[in-house]
Amino acid sequence: MRLPYIYLIVLFFTFNFLNGQGEASNWYFGENAGLTFNSGMPVALVNGNLNTAEGCAAISDSQGNLRFYTDGRSVYNRDHLVMPNGSQLQGNSSSTQSGLIVPHPGNQNLYYIFTLQSLAAPGGLRYSVVDMSLDNGLGEITTDKNILLHDPTTEKITAVSHSNGTDVWVIAHKYGSNEFTSYLVDINGININPIISAVGNNVTVLADTIGQMKASPDGTKVAVVYNESEILELLDFDATTGMLSNAFQINSFGTNMGTNSSKIYGLEFSPRSRFLYITETFEGVYQFDLINYNAVDVDNSKVFLGSQSSNTVTGSNNSLQLAQDGKIYVAQDGYDRLGVINNPDELGSLANYSSNGVTLNNKISRLGLPPFVQSYFDIGFIVENVCVGDASQFTANLSQAYSSISWDFGDGSTSTIENPVHSYAIAGDYNVSLSVVEAVTGQLFIENRVITIYNTPIANSVNDLIQCDTDANGVETFDLTSQNASILNGQGPNGLRVDYFESTADLIADVPITNPINYTNTSLNQLVIARVSVVGSEDCFDTTTFHLQLLESPQLLLQPEYFLCDNQQLTVDAG
Repeated sequence: MRLPYIYLIVLFFTFNFLNGQGEASNWYFGENAGLTFNSGMPVALVNGNLNTAEGCAAISDSQGNLRFYTDGRSVYNRDHLVMPNGSQLQGNSSSTQSGLIVPHPGNQNLYYIFTLQSLAAPGGLRYSVVDMSLDNGLGEITTDKNILLHDPTTEKITAVSHSNGTDVWVIAHKYGSNEFTSYLVDINGININPIISAVGNNVTVLADTIGQMKASPDGTKVAVVYNESEILELLDFDATTGMLSNAFQINSFGTNMGTNSSKIYGLEFSPRSRFLYITETFEGVYQFDLINYNAVDVDNSKVFLGSQSSNTVTGSNNSLQLAQDGKIYVAQDGYDRLGVINNPDELGSLANYSSNGVTLNNKISRLGLPPFVQSYFDIGFIVENVCVGDASQFTANLSQAYSSISWDFGDGSTSTIENPVHSYAIAGDYNVSLSVVEAVTGQLFIENRVITIYNTPIANSVNDLIQCDTDANGVETFDLTSQNASILNGQGPNGLRVDYFESTADLIADVPITNPINYTNTSLNQLVIARVSVVGSEDCFDTTTFHLQLLESPQLLLQPEYFLCDNQQLTVDAG
Protein backbone atom coordinates (compact mmCIF):
# COMPACT_ATOMS: atom_id res chain seq x y z
CA MET A 1 0.00 0.00 0.00
CA ARG A 2 1.16 3.51 -0.77
CA LEU A 3 -0.16 6.79 0.54
CA PRO A 4 -2.53 8.56 -1.87
CA TYR A 5 -0.81 11.13 -4.04
CA ILE A 6 -1.66 14.76 -3.27
CA TYR A 7 -1.81 17.09 -6.28
CA LEU A 8 -0.92 20.78 -6.15
CA ILE A 9 -2.37 22.83 -9.01
CA VAL A 10 -0.01 25.60 -10.18
CA LEU A 11 -0.23 27.83 -13.25
CA PHE A 12 3.33 27.19 -14.52
CA PHE A 13 5.83 24.49 -13.68
CA THR A 14 9.33 24.02 -14.97
CA PHE A 15 11.31 21.31 -16.67
CA ASN A 16 14.91 20.56 -16.12
CA PHE A 17 16.88 19.91 -19.29
CA LEU A 18 18.87 22.66 -20.96
CA ASN A 19 17.58 21.47 -24.31
CA GLY A 20 15.89 18.20 -23.46
CA GLN A 21 17.63 14.82 -23.46
CA GLY A 22 17.71 14.55 -27.24
CA GLU A 23 21.28 15.85 -27.26
CA ALA A 24 22.49 12.56 -25.77
CA SER A 25 20.46 10.33 -28.11
CA ASN A 26 23.29 9.10 -30.35
CA TRP A 27 26.64 7.70 -29.22
CA TYR A 28 29.75 6.85 -31.26
CA PHE A 29 32.76 5.23 -29.60
CA GLY A 30 35.28 2.38 -29.73
CA GLU A 31 35.98 0.59 -33.00
CA ASN A 32 33.14 1.90 -35.20
CA ALA A 33 30.61 1.20 -32.44
CA GLY A 34 27.52 3.24 -31.71
CA LEU A 35 24.13 3.32 -30.00
CA THR A 36 20.95 5.29 -30.50
CA PHE A 37 18.35 5.81 -27.76
CA ASN A 38 15.70 7.45 -29.92
CA SER A 39 13.30 4.52 -29.56
CA GLY A 40 13.53 4.67 -25.76
CA MET A 41 15.97 1.76 -25.54
CA PRO A 42 19.51 1.33 -26.89
CA VAL A 43 19.86 0.08 -30.48
CA ALA A 44 23.25 -0.60 -32.05
CA LEU A 45 24.54 1.76 -34.76
CA VAL A 46 27.02 0.33 -37.27
CA ASN A 47 27.54 3.38 -39.52
CA GLY A 48 30.13 5.25 -37.45
CA ASN A 49 33.65 6.09 -38.64
CA LEU A 50 35.17 6.58 -35.21
CA ASN A 51 38.02 4.29 -34.19
CA THR A 52 39.31 5.45 -30.83
CA ALA A 53 41.09 3.72 -27.98
CA GLU A 54 39.57 5.97 -25.32
CA GLY A 55 38.11 9.46 -25.63
CA CYS A 56 35.17 10.42 -27.82
CA ALA A 57 32.20 12.80 -27.86
CA ALA A 58 28.92 13.08 -29.75
CA ILE A 59 26.01 15.51 -29.91
CA SER A 60 22.48 15.50 -31.36
CA ASP A 61 19.81 18.18 -31.48
CA SER A 62 17.01 18.39 -28.92
CA GLN A 63 14.85 16.09 -31.06
CA GLY A 64 17.51 13.36 -31.18
CA ASN A 65 18.88 14.00 -34.68
CA LEU A 66 22.65 13.40 -34.92
CA ARG A 67 24.75 16.51 -35.49
CA PHE A 68 28.38 15.35 -35.25
CA TYR A 69 30.90 13.33 -33.26
CA THR A 70 34.65 13.35 -32.59
CA ASP A 71 37.63 11.54 -31.07
CA GLY A 72 39.27 14.86 -30.16
CA ARG A 73 41.29 14.85 -33.38
CA SER A 74 38.77 14.65 -36.25
CA VAL A 75 35.14 15.79 -36.36
CA TYR A 76 32.59 13.75 -38.33
CA ASN A 77 29.28 15.22 -39.54
CA ARG A 78 25.96 13.38 -39.62
CA ASP A 79 26.92 11.86 -42.99
CA HIS A 80 29.98 10.38 -41.23
CA LEU A 81 32.44 12.48 -43.23
CA VAL A 82 35.15 14.70 -41.75
CA MET A 83 33.84 18.27 -41.54
CA PRO A 84 35.58 21.05 -43.46
CA ASN A 85 38.47 22.23 -41.25
CA GLY A 86 37.50 19.34 -38.99
CA SER A 87 40.84 17.56 -38.72
CA GLN A 88 43.95 18.15 -36.60
CA LEU A 89 42.18 19.20 -33.46
CA GLN A 90 44.66 19.02 -30.60
CA GLY A 91 42.94 16.41 -28.49
CA ASN A 92 44.14 12.82 -28.30
CA SER A 93 42.12 9.66 -28.80
CA SER A 94 44.20 8.08 -26.03
CA SER A 95 42.98 10.68 -23.54
CA THR A 96 40.32 9.43 -21.09
CA GLN A 97 37.98 12.30 -21.97
CA SER A 98 39.52 13.60 -25.20
CA GLY A 99 36.48 15.63 -26.14
CA LEU A 100 33.34 17.22 -24.71
CA ILE A 101 30.70 19.06 -26.74
CA VAL A 102 28.68 21.94 -25.28
CA PRO A 103 25.91 23.77 -27.20
CA HIS A 104 26.06 27.57 -27.27
CA PRO A 105 23.26 28.72 -24.93
CA GLY A 106 22.20 31.57 -27.24
CA ASN A 107 22.71 30.16 -30.75
CA GLN A 108 21.40 26.75 -31.83
CA ASN A 109 23.88 26.62 -34.71
CA LEU A 110 27.00 26.93 -32.57
CA TYR A 111 28.76 24.24 -30.55
CA TYR A 112 32.00 24.21 -28.56
CA ILE A 113 34.27 21.17 -28.74
CA PHE A 114 36.62 21.04 -25.75
CA THR A 115 39.68 18.83 -26.32
CA LEU A 116 42.28 17.39 -23.94
CA GLN A 117 45.75 16.00 -24.50
CA SER A 118 46.83 12.70 -22.93
CA LEU A 119 49.24 12.34 -20.00
CA ALA A 120 49.72 16.12 -19.69
CA ALA A 121 51.41 16.27 -23.10
CA PRO A 122 51.88 19.70 -24.71
CA GLY A 123 48.61 20.95 -26.12
CA GLY A 124 46.53 21.22 -22.96
CA LEU A 125 42.85 22.10 -22.80
CA ARG A 126 41.58 23.82 -25.94
CA TYR A 127 38.30 24.55 -27.67
CA SER A 128 37.06 24.77 -31.26
CA VAL A 129 33.77 26.14 -32.60
CA VAL A 130 31.39 24.26 -34.91
CA ASP A 131 28.90 26.30 -36.96
CA MET A 132 26.03 24.10 -38.15
CA SER A 133 24.78 26.75 -40.59
CA LEU A 134 27.84 26.08 -42.78
CA ASP A 135 28.39 23.35 -45.42
CA ASN A 136 24.68 23.19 -46.26
CA GLY A 137 23.70 22.47 -42.68
CA LEU A 138 26.27 19.70 -42.13
CA GLY A 139 28.50 22.05 -40.15
CA GLU A 140 32.17 22.92 -40.19
CA ILE A 141 34.88 24.11 -37.83
CA THR A 142 35.25 27.90 -37.89
CA THR A 143 38.48 29.84 -37.66
CA ASP A 144 38.05 29.62 -33.87
CA LYS A 145 40.00 26.39 -33.70
CA ASN A 146 42.33 24.91 -31.05
CA ILE A 147 42.04 27.99 -28.82
CA LEU A 148 44.17 27.37 -25.71
CA LEU A 149 42.53 27.60 -22.27
CA HIS A 150 45.24 26.10 -20.05
CA ASP A 151 48.31 23.87 -20.33
CA PRO A 152 49.28 21.34 -19.03
CA THR A 153 46.07 19.52 -18.21
CA THR A 154 44.85 16.19 -16.91
CA GLU A 155 42.59 13.97 -19.04
CA LYS A 156 39.53 15.00 -17.00
CA ILE A 157 36.61 17.23 -18.00
CA THR A 158 32.89 17.49 -17.22
CA ALA A 159 30.04 19.95 -17.75
CA VAL A 160 26.86 20.80 -15.87
CA SER A 161 24.18 23.47 -15.97
CA HIS A 162 24.56 26.78 -14.16
CA SER A 163 21.93 27.29 -11.47
CA ASN A 164 20.09 29.64 -13.85
CA GLY A 165 19.23 26.62 -16.05
CA THR A 166 20.62 28.24 -19.20
CA ASP A 167 24.38 28.66 -18.95
CA VAL A 168 26.87 25.80 -18.60
CA TRP A 169 29.94 25.25 -16.42
CA VAL A 170 32.80 23.32 -18.05
CA ILE A 171 35.09 21.94 -15.33
CA ALA A 172 38.65 20.69 -15.89
CA HIS A 173 41.73 19.99 -13.75
CA LYS A 174 45.29 21.27 -14.29
CA TYR A 175 48.32 18.99 -14.10
CA GLY A 176 51.05 19.70 -11.54
CA SER A 177 48.46 21.47 -9.43
CA ASN A 178 45.40 21.01 -7.23
CA GLU A 179 43.50 23.61 -9.26
CA PHE A 180 40.11 22.94 -10.81
CA THR A 181 39.07 25.39 -13.53
CA SER A 182 35.39 26.21 -14.12
CA TYR A 183 34.76 27.95 -17.45
CA LEU A 184 31.35 29.58 -17.91
CA VAL A 185 29.63 29.17 -21.28
CA ASP A 186 26.82 31.70 -21.62
CA ILE A 187 25.02 33.74 -24.26
CA ASN A 188 28.26 35.63 -24.90
CA GLY A 189 30.29 32.46 -25.48
CA ILE A 190 33.15 31.12 -23.35
CA ASN A 191 34.53 33.24 -20.54
CA ILE A 192 38.23 32.40 -20.91
CA ASN A 193 38.90 33.60 -17.35
CA PRO A 194 37.94 30.55 -15.27
CA ILE A 195 36.81 30.30 -11.70
CA ILE A 196 39.76 28.59 -9.98
CA SER A 197 39.30 26.26 -7.00
CA ALA A 198 42.59 25.19 -5.39
CA VAL A 199 41.30 22.25 -3.40
CA GLY A 200 41.89 18.52 -3.05
CA ASN A 201 44.51 16.34 -4.70
CA ASN A 202 47.67 17.90 -6.12
CA VAL A 203 48.12 15.97 -9.40
CA THR A 204 51.86 15.40 -9.78
CA VAL A 205 51.85 11.69 -10.73
CA LEU A 206 51.65 11.51 -14.52
CA ALA A 207 49.38 8.45 -14.63
CA ASP A 208 46.98 10.19 -12.21
CA THR A 209 45.95 12.36 -15.16
CA ILE A 210 44.13 9.21 -16.37
CA GLY A 211 40.53 8.56 -15.25
CA GLN A 212 37.13 10.19 -15.53
CA MET A 213 35.68 13.25 -13.79
CA LYS A 214 31.92 13.82 -13.56
CA ALA A 215 29.55 16.37 -12.09
CA SER A 216 26.37 15.01 -10.53
CA PRO A 217 23.22 15.54 -12.63
CA ASP A 218 21.76 17.81 -9.92
CA GLY A 219 24.87 20.01 -10.06
CA THR A 220 25.81 19.72 -6.38
CA LYS A 221 28.88 17.44 -6.49
CA VAL A 222 31.93 16.57 -8.55
CA ALA A 223 33.75 13.23 -8.45
CA VAL A 224 37.23 12.48 -9.78
CA VAL A 225 39.32 9.31 -10.06
CA TYR A 226 43.12 9.40 -10.03
CA ASN A 227 44.19 6.24 -11.81
CA GLU A 228 47.69 5.42 -10.61
CA SER A 229 47.19 6.40 -6.96
CA GLU A 230 43.73 4.74 -6.91
CA ILE A 231 42.13 7.74 -5.23
CA LEU A 232 38.46 8.63 -5.55
CA GLU A 233 37.86 12.27 -4.70
CA LEU A 234 34.49 13.86 -3.95
CA LEU A 235 33.83 17.60 -3.77
CA ASP A 236 30.92 19.98 -3.33
CA PHE A 237 30.09 22.13 -6.36
CA ASP A 238 28.31 25.49 -6.34
CA ALA A 239 26.41 25.78 -9.61
CA THR A 240 25.96 29.52 -9.07
CA THR A 241 29.60 30.48 -8.48
CA GLY A 242 31.45 27.61 -10.17
CA MET A 243 33.49 26.94 -7.01
CA LEU A 244 34.49 23.47 -5.77
CA SER A 245 35.06 22.88 -2.07
CA ASN A 246 35.07 20.39 0.85
CA ALA A 247 37.13 17.68 -0.83
CA PHE A 248 37.48 14.24 0.73
CA GLN A 249 39.09 11.07 -0.58
CA ILE A 250 38.41 7.33 -0.71
CA ASN A 251 41.34 5.00 -1.41
CA SER A 252 40.12 1.53 -0.37
CA PHE A 253 40.53 -0.13 -3.77
CA GLY A 254 42.35 -3.20 -5.00
CA THR A 255 40.87 -5.47 -2.30
CA ASN A 256 38.29 -7.60 -4.12
CA MET A 257 40.28 -9.81 -6.46
CA GLY A 258 43.81 -8.93 -5.47
CA THR A 259 44.93 -7.74 -8.91
CA ASN A 260 47.82 -5.35 -8.36
CA SER A 261 47.69 -4.04 -11.93
CA SER A 262 44.01 -3.09 -11.62
CA LYS A 263 43.39 0.66 -11.46
CA ILE A 264 40.27 2.78 -11.02
CA TYR A 265 39.23 4.48 -14.25
CA GLY A 266 35.53 5.19 -14.82
CA LEU A 267 32.87 6.83 -12.66
CA GLU A 268 29.29 8.02 -12.92
CA PHE A 269 26.49 9.32 -10.70
CA SER A 270 23.02 7.83 -10.65
CA PRO A 271 20.24 9.97 -12.17
CA ARG A 272 19.05 11.21 -8.76
CA SER A 273 22.69 11.86 -7.75
CA ARG A 274 22.53 9.65 -4.64
CA PHE A 275 24.78 6.81 -5.79
CA LEU A 276 28.23 6.87 -7.36
CA TYR A 277 29.67 4.06 -9.45
CA ILE A 278 33.37 3.29 -10.03
CA THR A 279 35.14 0.84 -12.33
CA GLU A 280 38.39 -0.78 -11.33
CA THR A 281 39.80 -2.05 -14.60
CA PHE A 282 40.54 -5.73 -13.90
CA GLU A 283 38.10 -6.17 -11.03
CA GLY A 284 34.69 -4.74 -11.89
CA VAL A 285 32.06 -2.24 -10.78
CA TYR A 286 31.57 -0.73 -7.32
CA GLN A 287 28.70 1.31 -5.88
CA PHE A 288 29.00 4.02 -3.22
CA ASP A 289 26.03 5.50 -1.35
CA LEU A 290 26.35 9.27 -0.87
CA ILE A 291 23.36 9.68 1.43
CA ASN A 292 25.69 10.26 4.40
CA TYR A 293 28.16 12.53 2.64
CA ASN A 294 31.44 12.05 4.49
CA ALA A 295 34.56 9.98 3.88
CA VAL A 296 33.88 7.30 6.51
CA ASP A 297 30.25 6.60 5.64
CA VAL A 298 30.80 6.76 1.88
CA ASP A 299 33.76 4.37 2.13
CA ASN A 300 31.80 1.99 4.36
CA SER A 301 28.94 1.92 1.86
CA LYS A 302 31.10 0.41 -0.91
CA VAL A 303 29.48 -2.61 -2.59
CA PHE A 304 31.09 -4.75 -5.29
CA LEU A 305 28.45 -5.34 -7.98
CA GLY A 306 30.28 -7.69 -10.33
CA SER A 307 33.18 -8.23 -12.67
CA GLN A 308 33.59 -7.62 -16.37
CA SER A 309 32.51 -10.08 -19.06
CA SER A 310 34.86 -13.02 -19.54
CA ASN A 311 34.60 -12.35 -23.28
CA THR A 312 36.59 -9.11 -23.15
CA VAL A 313 40.03 -9.15 -24.75
CA THR A 314 41.81 -7.51 -21.85
CA GLY A 315 39.26 -8.29 -19.16
CA SER A 316 38.81 -4.65 -18.23
CA ASN A 317 35.94 -2.37 -17.26
CA ASN A 318 36.53 1.24 -18.16
CA SER A 319 34.35 4.33 -18.79
CA LEU A 320 30.89 4.67 -17.29
CA GLN A 321 28.19 6.82 -18.89
CA LEU A 322 24.64 7.63 -17.86
CA ALA A 323 22.07 7.50 -20.68
CA GLN A 324 18.68 9.06 -21.25
CA ASP A 325 16.97 5.75 -20.42
CA GLY A 326 18.16 6.20 -16.81
CA LYS A 327 20.70 3.36 -17.03
CA ILE A 328 24.49 3.51 -16.76
CA TYR A 329 26.53 1.80 -19.47
CA VAL A 330 29.97 0.25 -18.95
CA ALA A 331 32.72 0.18 -21.60
CA GLN A 332 34.34 -3.26 -21.85
CA ASP A 333 37.60 -3.22 -23.77
CA GLY A 334 37.61 -5.57 -26.75
CA TYR A 335 34.03 -6.83 -26.35
CA ASP A 336 31.02 -6.40 -28.66
CA ARG A 337 28.72 -5.60 -25.75
CA LEU A 338 28.51 -2.90 -23.11
CA GLY A 339 27.81 -3.72 -19.50
CA VAL A 340 24.80 -2.02 -17.94
CA ILE A 341 23.67 -0.95 -14.47
CA ASN A 342 19.92 -1.30 -14.96
CA ASN A 343 18.67 0.43 -11.80
CA PRO A 344 21.41 2.83 -10.71
CA ASP A 345 19.18 4.62 -8.18
CA GLU A 346 18.75 1.38 -6.18
CA LEU A 347 20.94 0.23 -3.30
CA GLY A 348 23.49 -2.56 -3.64
CA SER A 349 22.60 -5.62 -5.69
CA LEU A 350 19.22 -4.08 -6.50
CA ALA A 351 21.11 -1.84 -8.93
CA ASN A 352 21.14 -4.97 -11.13
CA TYR A 353 24.48 -4.86 -12.93
CA SER A 354 24.97 -7.09 -15.99
CA SER A 355 28.23 -7.43 -17.91
CA ASN A 356 26.26 -8.52 -21.00
CA GLY A 357 23.98 -5.53 -21.15
CA VAL A 358 23.55 -4.37 -24.74
CA THR A 359 24.88 -5.70 -28.03
CA LEU A 360 26.98 -3.56 -30.38
CA ASN A 361 26.10 -5.75 -33.36
CA ASN A 362 29.66 -7.04 -33.84
CA LYS A 363 31.29 -3.64 -33.36
CA ILE A 364 33.84 -3.35 -30.56
CA SER A 365 33.92 -1.36 -27.35
CA ARG A 366 37.23 0.06 -26.21
CA LEU A 367 37.91 2.09 -23.06
CA GLY A 368 35.79 5.19 -23.71
CA LEU A 369 32.15 6.31 -23.95
CA PRO A 370 30.97 9.80 -24.98
CA PRO A 371 30.39 12.29 -22.13
CA PHE A 372 27.63 14.92 -22.18
CA VAL A 373 26.45 17.90 -20.18
CA GLN A 374 25.45 16.04 -17.01
CA SER A 375 22.27 18.07 -16.51
CA TYR A 376 20.75 16.26 -19.49
CA PHE A 377 20.30 13.26 -17.17
CA ASP A 378 18.59 14.95 -14.23
CA ILE A 379 15.60 12.65 -14.90
CA GLY A 380 12.84 13.90 -17.17
CA PHE A 381 10.31 11.65 -15.48
CA ILE A 382 10.16 8.70 -13.12
CA VAL A 383 7.55 6.00 -12.65
CA GLU A 384 6.72 4.03 -9.52
CA ASN A 385 4.38 1.08 -8.87
CA VAL A 386 4.84 -1.02 -12.00
CA CYS A 387 2.71 -4.13 -11.43
CA VAL A 388 -0.35 -4.96 -13.50
CA GLY A 389 -3.33 -3.12 -11.97
CA ASP A 390 -1.16 -0.85 -9.82
CA ALA A 391 -1.81 2.88 -9.70
CA SER A 392 1.45 3.62 -11.57
CA GLN A 393 2.66 7.06 -10.52
CA PHE A 394 4.32 9.17 -13.24
CA THR A 395 6.27 12.20 -12.02
CA ALA A 396 7.78 14.84 -14.30
CA ASN A 397 11.03 16.45 -13.13
CA LEU A 398 10.69 20.01 -14.36
CA SER A 399 12.56 23.30 -13.98
CA GLN A 400 11.68 25.82 -16.73
CA ALA A 401 8.28 27.34 -17.43
CA TYR A 402 6.07 25.43 -19.87
CA SER A 403 2.76 26.24 -21.52
CA SER A 404 1.52 22.67 -22.10
CA ILE A 405 2.37 19.11 -21.11
CA SER A 406 1.11 15.77 -22.37
CA TRP A 407 1.75 12.10 -21.69
CA ASP A 408 1.31 9.09 -23.96
CA PHE A 409 1.37 5.93 -21.83
CA GLY A 410 1.96 3.61 -24.79
CA ASP A 411 -1.29 1.67 -24.41
CA GLY A 412 -3.60 4.14 -26.12
CA SER A 413 -4.13 6.27 -22.99
CA THR A 414 -2.96 9.88 -22.57
CA SER A 415 -2.97 12.63 -19.95
CA THR A 416 -2.33 16.36 -19.70
CA ILE A 417 -1.74 16.32 -15.92
CA GLU A 418 1.81 17.06 -14.80
CA ASN A 419 2.11 14.02 -12.49
CA PRO A 420 -0.60 11.56 -13.57
CA VAL A 421 -1.58 8.13 -12.24
CA HIS A 422 -2.27 5.35 -14.74
CA SER A 423 -3.02 1.63 -14.45
CA TYR A 424 -1.96 -0.99 -17.01
CA ALA A 425 -4.15 -4.03 -17.62
CA ILE A 426 -1.54 -6.27 -19.27
CA ALA A 427 2.11 -6.95 -18.46
CA GLY A 428 4.67 -5.91 -21.07
CA ASP A 429 6.89 -3.13 -22.38
CA TYR A 430 5.32 0.27 -23.07
CA ASN A 431 6.91 3.23 -24.87
CA VAL A 432 5.96 6.20 -22.68
CA SER A 433 6.35 9.70 -24.09
CA LEU A 434 6.40 13.01 -22.21
CA SER A 435 5.97 16.12 -24.39
CA VAL A 436 6.47 19.65 -23.07
CA VAL A 437 6.09 22.97 -24.87
CA GLU A 438 8.44 25.63 -23.49
CA ALA A 439 6.51 28.70 -22.35
CA VAL A 440 8.72 31.47 -23.77
CA THR A 441 10.02 30.08 -27.08
CA GLY A 442 7.24 27.62 -27.84
CA GLN A 443 9.81 24.90 -28.54
CA LEU A 444 8.67 21.30 -28.19
CA PHE A 445 10.70 18.90 -26.04
CA ILE A 446 10.03 15.17 -25.96
CA GLU A 447 11.37 12.40 -23.75
CA ASN A 448 10.69 8.78 -24.67
CA ARG A 449 11.32 5.88 -22.34
CA VAL A 450 10.36 2.21 -22.47
CA ILE A 451 8.94 1.04 -19.14
CA THR A 452 8.11 -2.52 -18.17
CA ILE A 453 4.89 -3.50 -16.40
CA TYR A 454 5.11 -6.80 -14.52
CA ASN A 455 2.68 -9.43 -13.36
CA THR A 456 2.50 -9.33 -9.56
CA PRO A 457 4.49 -12.25 -8.10
CA ILE A 458 3.00 -14.49 -5.42
CA ALA A 459 4.80 -15.35 -2.18
CA ASN A 460 3.31 -18.72 -1.27
CA SER A 461 2.85 -19.83 2.35
CA VAL A 462 5.51 -22.20 3.66
CA ASN A 463 6.12 -24.33 6.73
CA ASP A 464 8.31 -23.16 9.56
CA LEU A 465 11.98 -24.12 9.60
CA ILE A 466 12.65 -26.44 12.55
CA GLN A 467 16.02 -27.48 13.95
CA CYS A 468 17.38 -29.11 17.09
CA ASP A 469 19.08 -26.85 19.59
CA THR A 470 22.16 -29.04 19.87
CA ASP A 471 23.83 -27.17 22.72
CA ALA A 472 20.70 -25.74 24.39
CA ASN A 473 21.87 -22.13 23.93
CA GLY A 474 18.86 -20.97 21.85
CA VAL A 475 20.98 -20.25 18.74
CA GLU A 476 21.43 -22.29 15.54
CA THR A 477 22.31 -21.68 11.88
CA PHE A 478 19.49 -21.84 9.30
CA ASP A 479 19.56 -21.91 5.50
CA LEU A 480 16.70 -19.55 4.69
CA THR A 481 17.16 -20.10 0.95
CA SER A 482 15.91 -23.67 1.40
CA GLN A 483 12.45 -22.05 1.40
CA ASN A 484 12.90 -20.45 -2.04
CA ALA A 485 11.43 -23.26 -4.12
CA SER A 486 8.32 -23.57 -1.92
CA ILE A 487 7.79 -19.80 -1.78
CA LEU A 488 8.03 -19.48 -5.58
CA ASN A 489 6.08 -22.73 -6.17
CA GLY A 490 6.94 -22.92 -9.86
CA GLN A 491 7.20 -19.18 -10.61
CA GLY A 492 10.43 -18.28 -12.39
CA PRO A 493 12.90 -18.32 -10.84
CA ASN A 494 14.23 -16.20 -13.72
CA GLY A 495 13.04 -12.62 -13.32
CA LEU A 496 12.14 -13.09 -9.65
CA ARG A 497 14.17 -12.83 -6.47
CA VAL A 498 13.49 -13.88 -2.88
CA ASP A 499 14.81 -11.75 -0.03
CA TYR A 500 14.43 -12.31 3.70
CA PHE A 501 13.92 -9.69 6.43
CA GLU A 502 14.11 -9.73 10.22
CA SER A 503 11.32 -7.17 10.72
CA THR A 504 8.68 -5.07 9.02
CA ALA A 505 10.88 -2.03 9.59
CA ASP A 506 13.70 -3.69 7.66
CA LEU A 507 11.26 -4.57 4.87
CA ILE A 508 10.12 -0.96 4.57
CA ALA A 509 13.71 0.28 4.66
CA ASP A 510 14.70 -2.43 2.14
CA VAL A 511 17.43 -3.88 4.36
CA PRO A 512 17.39 -7.64 3.67
CA ILE A 513 19.30 -10.31 5.58
CA THR A 514 22.76 -10.40 3.99
CA ASN A 515 23.67 -14.02 4.82
CA PRO A 516 20.48 -16.05 4.21
CA ILE A 517 22.37 -19.30 3.52
CA ASN A 518 24.06 -19.29 6.94
CA TYR A 519 21.69 -17.23 9.05
CA THR A 520 21.87 -17.31 12.85
CA ASN A 521 18.55 -16.74 14.56
CA THR A 522 18.23 -13.84 17.00
CA SER A 523 15.42 -15.21 19.17
CA LEU A 524 13.40 -18.34 19.91
CA ASN A 525 10.53 -18.93 17.47
CA GLN A 526 11.77 -15.94 15.41
CA LEU A 527 9.49 -14.52 12.69
CA VAL A 528 11.07 -14.09 9.24
CA ILE A 529 9.48 -12.11 6.39
CA ALA A 530 10.08 -13.41 2.84
CA ARG A 531 9.62 -11.03 -0.09
CA VAL A 532 9.22 -12.17 -3.69
CA SER A 533 9.92 -9.31 -6.08
CA VAL A 534 10.56 -8.67 -9.75
CA VAL A 535 14.26 -8.23 -10.50
CA GLY A 536 14.77 -4.60 -11.47
CA SER A 537 11.49 -3.44 -9.96
CA GLU A 538 11.49 -4.31 -6.29
CA ASP A 539 8.35 -2.24 -5.60
CA CYS A 540 6.39 -4.99 -7.41
CA PHE A 541 6.32 -7.69 -4.72
CA ASP A 542 4.41 -10.00 -2.40
CA THR A 543 5.35 -11.26 1.07
CA THR A 544 4.83 -14.25 3.31
CA THR A 545 6.14 -15.19 6.76
CA PHE A 546 7.41 -18.21 8.63
CA HIS A 547 9.11 -18.95 11.97
CA LEU A 548 12.48 -20.35 12.95
CA GLN A 549 11.81 -22.96 15.64
CA LEU A 550 14.29 -24.69 17.91
CA LEU A 551 13.52 -28.00 19.56
CA GLU A 552 15.28 -29.18 22.68
CA SER A 553 17.55 -32.08 21.78
CA PRO A 554 16.76 -35.39 23.60
CA GLN A 555 19.32 -36.25 26.28
CA LEU A 556 20.71 -39.71 26.96
CA LEU A 557 20.47 -40.37 30.74
CA LEU A 558 23.38 -42.47 31.95
CA GLN A 559 22.57 -45.16 34.53
CA PRO A 560 25.05 -46.50 37.12
CA GLU A 561 26.90 -49.69 36.32
CA TYR A 562 25.47 -52.96 37.68
CA PHE A 563 27.37 -56.23 38.34
CA LEU A 564 25.53 -59.58 38.49
CA CYS A 565 26.42 -63.10 39.26
CA ASP A 566 25.19 -65.89 37.00
CA ASN A 567 22.29 -66.80 39.29
CA GLN A 568 21.11 -63.17 39.96
CA GLN A 569 18.24 -61.18 38.32
CA LEU A 570 18.64 -57.42 37.43
CA THR A 571 15.99 -54.98 38.55
CA VAL A 572 16.34 -51.32 37.39
CA ASP A 573 14.40 -48.41 38.77
CA ALA A 574 12.98 -46.64 35.69
CA GLY A 575 12.54 -43.45 37.67
